[in-house]
Formats: sequence, structure tokens, C-alpha cells
Amino acid sequence: MTSSVAAAAQEEASAAAAYDVFAAFYDDFTEHQDYDWWWSALLPLAEAAGLPGTRVLDVACGTGKSLGPLLARGWSAVGTDASGAMLAQARRKLGPAVPLVEHDMRDLPVLGNFDLISCLNDALNNVRDEQQLVATFAGFRRNLAPGGVVVFDVNTIRTFRTYGALVVQEPGRVLIAEGRDSDGDFEPGALLRVDFTMLERGDDHAWSGAHSSHLQRHHPDADVRRALSAAGLEFVAVHGQLMFDIGELDELRDEKAVYVARAPREEPEGGERR
Repeated sequence: MTSSVAAAAQEEASAAAAYDVFAAFYDDFTEHQDYDWWWSALLPLAEAAGLPGTRVLDVACGTGKSLGPLLARGWSAVGTDASGAMLAQARRKLGPAVPLVEHDMRDLPVLGNFDLISCLNDALNNVRDEQQLVATFAGFRRNLAPGGVVVFDVNTIRTFRTYGALVVQEPGRVLIAEGRDSDGDFEPGALLRVDFTMLERGDDHAWSGAHSSHLQRHHPDADVRRALSAAGLEFVAVHGQLMFDIGELDELRDEKAVYVARAPREEPEGGERR
């Protein structure tokens, strides 16, 4: 095994292990997120890009919160995530009818022929460099029907620079997330370590804790567009999102950059996909 392959494998194991620890707390930590509203804003963007149908592959589906609103709209869906513990939470939420499979998004096999691939809630910021971003987008491409659409978001430079410490308190439970910029002055394309501490009070009133760390990379717009092109996807649009408003992207104002891309409407000669 080469050093680069070994490093990638170690990263995969580390990321999955971190989310395994976080899985039982994830829904509490993201309780403020309204996926029904989000899809009401994202689906028109996908439709404007030529969305051909209602088959979705949700990559990094986590605990299944992002799939619920699409299932309620009558979509057929498959979810995939690198964390078995996150998928176990999704299974309890979505029931047995929705296929859920464990895969790292940087090495997706062909799981179907989908009209839409979604990858939401800054999951792509867990991809460490542009080479891995190309590999991830190539996996999307392999799973798209001709003209199929991709919708994903990444955190902006503003989000990385203002991450700070977030605290969520529930009865008998405390969650703390703290961003740690080792350089002290976060620059575009840099890595941020986010430390999660989860405390829970048991029936005996004693507190127990768990800890996980996540590395996230800021992806500059030029890197994202270049990676999409290298993977055989057509860039369609990028939008900025600040809370419940989606408009023109401003990295210093918005919290997220929301991208729309698509597969070519006709397969390349020979029918091969990247």
C-alpha cells in the first residue's frame, strides 16, 4: 500500500469513527435545521437545471433528516454514508423500505441511475483536498442518469472564520463544538479542526462523556468548479445562503455556498462514465 493510499484509508476510518461517536447526538445538534424549507428552495434550482425525474441518491445522508422531505413528496430514494452508526439512526427514522448503504463518498460504486444526487449540510467540507474532491464528484457522475442534477453545499470562508464555540443543552445532555484554527488566521483552502464534546447524565445522575474531532477544509469556488469539470460534470450555478435566504454568493457574508451541476444529457461515445 502506497503512503498516499494508506493516508486516504486512515482519513476514511478517522472520519467514519468520528461520526460514529457523534451519531446519537447529531439530531439534537442540528435540531434548528429545517430540511423541508431547504428542499422547497433547492428543488426549484434543480428543476431550472433540467431535473429529469424523482430518483435521488443522498450522499452523506447521516441520520436521514435530509431524505424525509423528499420521501414525503413521493420520491424514490437511496441513502449512503460512511458511518454505520449514522445509518443506524437513519434506519430507525426512515424504516426498512429505504435502501441505506455504507460507503465513503470519495469512492462511490455504482448504486443506480439517479435523477438527483444531493450532498448537504457541509458534508463535502470533510473532503481534504482537490484530488479527493474530483474523486467524490466522479462517484456522483457514475450514479447520474443523462442530464441528472447534483445539488450540494459547502461552508464559506465566513463560516470557517466565525465558527467559535457552539453549545447545545438538552435535559441531561450537553453538546459542545469548538473550531480550532491552528494557524490563527483562517485562509481560503485551509483546514479547520472541529472538536465535539458530548456529555450525558445517566440514571444514576453521574455524567459520562464522549469526544470526537473532525477536520474540515474550505473549498474555494475555483477549486470546486475545476473539480466538477475534471469529473465530467457541468457547472450550472452557485448561490449564497444566509439562514433562510438564498441569493448571489458572497463568501464574506453568506454561511454556505450552494452549487448546482449536472451530467451531460448524452453519454460520451462508447457509453462510458468516468
